[in-house]
Amino acid sequence: MKIMEDITFFERIKLLFSLISSSPFFVIILFLLIAATLTLVLSKKSNNRNLKIIVTVLYFISFILIIFNYGSSFTKFFDNLVTKLFTYLYFPSIIAYLCLMIIGILILVKMILKKEKSKFIVISNVMLFTISVLLFVLSIDIIVKGNIDIFEKTSIYNNETLMVLIQANTTVYLIWFITLLIKYLANKIIKKLDYEEKPKEDKEEIKEVRYLTDEEFNAYFENYKKKHEAFEEIKKLIN
Repeated sequence: MKIMEDITFFERIKLLFSLISSSPFFVIILFLLIAATLTLVLSKKSNNRNLKIIVTVLYFISFILIIFNYGSSFTKFFDNLVTKLFTYLYFPSIIAYLCLMIIGILILVKMILKKEKSKFIVISNVMLFTISVLLFVLSIDIIVKGNIDIFEKTSIYNNETLMVLIQANTTVYLIWFITLLIKYLANKIIKKLDYEEKPKEDKEEIKEVRYLTDEEFNAYFENYKKKHEAFEEIKKLIN
């Protein structure tokens, strides 16, 4: 069995660019994805309904072009997938790869419907999804043109280009999920800190009232002000 030689990061980038430039179809898909990405970012900033319609149309056109170009291969693929799914479960990379694609689509749909406020998360989701779709299309083209049986791991391992694309897309999804996890944990921490800053109801009987001196009041106020400013800065970075 042929073992794939380890190549550098820049060699992988060069390989991706050479693949994209090798066919007008890839250039068109890249243009449509970039246009959809920029339009989606603008629609989130301006909340313009017309821009969202344009994004939907661009993604739909991209989808139609992909189906038109690889329709017959998709049909064969899903037929084999249904019949061989459990038989070849011992080699989970392709299965996991498809599951990641489905999860990525669901995340993007949820973001659009939920109207995510964080610009950082919006831009990250759209950019990473766009990159993953492009890598997915390139992978399909390599599989179809090379007549690769994706249910045979030797066929996949023997194709260096396909292995690079799968590894690259897996890395993209890993970065994507880590970004979402960091965002989730940061929101939880901020909510907890905000909750702790809120004055708690004291149900115990007040036995004694002591007035603060001017120095005590000023010190307390300055401390509260610094904490509040710190929380606001953290919120700005995340949102």
